[in-house]
Amino acid sequence: RQTHTSLEIRPHVQTHTMLEETSSCGGSAYILEFASRVVAWGHKNHVNNTWGTSMPTIHKILLPVILSVLPLSAARASIDALTIDGNEARASIALPGGITADLAIRFESAVGLSAESLGLSVQLVDPLSPVLAGALPGTDVSIPSAFPVLLTIAAPAEAGLAFEGVVEIELYTRNLHYSADSILRLFSSSNGQPFRDITAAASAGSYRVRGTSGEFSDFLILADDRPLHDLVESNFTRLDESLTAHSAAIDPTVANQLELLLANAYLYWQAGDPGAAVEQIRLLGSTVRAAADAEQIPGVWRSSRDLPNVAGVLRANARVLRFTLGLSLAGTQ
Repeated sequence: RQTHTSLEIRPHVQTHTMLEETSSCGGSAYILEFASRVVAWGHKNHVNNTWGTSMPTIHKILLPVILSVLPLSAARASIDALTIDGNEARASIALPGGITADLAIRFESAVGLSAESLGLSVQLVDPLSPVLAGALPGTDVSIPSAFPVLLTIAAPAEAGLAFEGVVEIELYTRNLHYSADSILRLFSSSNGQPFRDITAAASAGSYRVRGTSGEFSDFLILADDRPLHDLVESNFTRLDESLTAHSAAIDPTVANQLELLLANAYLYWQAGDPGAAVEQIRLLGSTVRAAADAEQIPGVWRSSRDLPNVAGVLRANARVLRFTLGLSLAGTQ
């Protein structure tokens, strides 16, 4: 298993100012052209940079730079009426072209939550950019032209923000429309990694989507046209890899229980019983939460990034798997 340098994607006002300066001398065009050539080289040489596989270091280094030069109208984007009520933050998003959304960020238990500590920003991106496409899981995943919005939550290290468990991100927009067989999903990218599905629920009105995470990141609503079977398999793999990666931080008895629940769930899935698989994953999530309460699994995230929120990551991955298994149970796709 390779390790990669962690880089945080943090587009700021200063970045937009630099973009304006470099654009006048062709700087941003040069960066995009260079990055496009790197991505094209990766595809030509059969480099696989989907989630969970080895990705060229140069691509990971470029990703934060790429996103910083992609905004279309960042200067006119606005986040209005940001309010904090207990463990919940709400805001209205308005962007050029009549693109709007309502945002809700919900914590199970948060400390130091404020407008300043969230580090919230939003921008439009080019849905046809081949460079940004290189950060997506594959050619079957794309940015909907009706909502090409990148949301960033980048809490400053010194902000003193901390939370336990998972954080839920909900976006509601009238620019997209829900249907029972909708392929729209909420994706996130943390520390320069490729975007991955974090969807836990989706519903009408016109389109409302919720995702869960154990950490903060960049968020995009994407159209994911990959076969449902492949999505379920990918989410099983992601949860299994998360357990393996954090095994040293988990109480051994609890780790064995979690591995058994995951193995049982996968056996049920292979046997054509997604309902039983969902129940095993539900039990896995509740076991992780109980173990975190008993301090058998680390379950706190802090803006100083000095603690691994293992419980939050595991529970969030379990919820995504439950969602895709539920789609299979409902016969969607």
